[in-house]
Amino acid sequence: MKTILELLESSSPNDNSKGFHKLRKKQFIRNPELKIILQNKNRQLVGDFLLNYKYFTSNNISAIHQFILQNLSNTDKLFVSDLIDFAIDYQLPIPVRQCYCLLERFGDDDDYPQISFLNYLLVNKPAVDCKKLERLLNNIIDNKRHSIYAQLRASILLYELNQKKRYVFNVIAYTQIDDACKILLDNILSNIQETKIHRAYGSILNQISKDRLTLIYPISNCGLSPKQSSLILNSYK
Repeated sequence: MKTILELLESSSPNDNSKGFHKLRKKQFIRNPELKIILQNKNRQLVGDFLLNYKYFTSNNISAIHQFILQNLSNTDKLFVSDLIDFAIDYQLPIPVRQCYCLLERFGDDDDYPQISFLNYLLVNKPAVDCKKLERLLNNIIDNKRHSIYAQLRASILLYELNQKKRYVFNVIAYTQIDDACKILLDNILSNIQETKIHRAYGSILNQISKDRLTLIYPISNCGLSPKQSSLILNSYK
């Protein structure tokens, strides 16, 4: 019977899958073993293992952190997304400027890594190059090729950066257009405490409910399309 390492080093995808399945039950992994795991060519198996294994030691996490920093430019988009999700789960720092560069690189149909980077920035609020980040985030909102889920995250980040109410109206519009955005927003607000948008979101919703024509900030000025503005107003008739 092959050992776990023999299964991982095998050229057979079936052996690799068996090796990773056995690894999940192992409660201690030495760094030399971890190195072989991370170098496996099946990136989907590696990413799945990183996000689901429960017994990483501090030494393991330190080695994985270095691996993440060296592989953020990997051409496998889903793998990059898994690496960022691991960094979020274990609160690992990633240079903010590197995040910005990757936000520029990933876009349009590259939603998985883009959304992971936006999630990372929501949890780890940037303190440098805020003007550049505002430009990148506005590009996401203004480009219809980006998903509504990326645009929702970008709007929340922008409000955290500059407190312009148009971004809260964006958030409200997205939740009116897509029910999944309501669930996503609830998850974001419950997982990220003490954010400025908590107060602003509730305040603006209350204002709209009281008088849909006398808003804190006119809907026509919030940068939404006529369809989005109409959806918001009609929902509070």
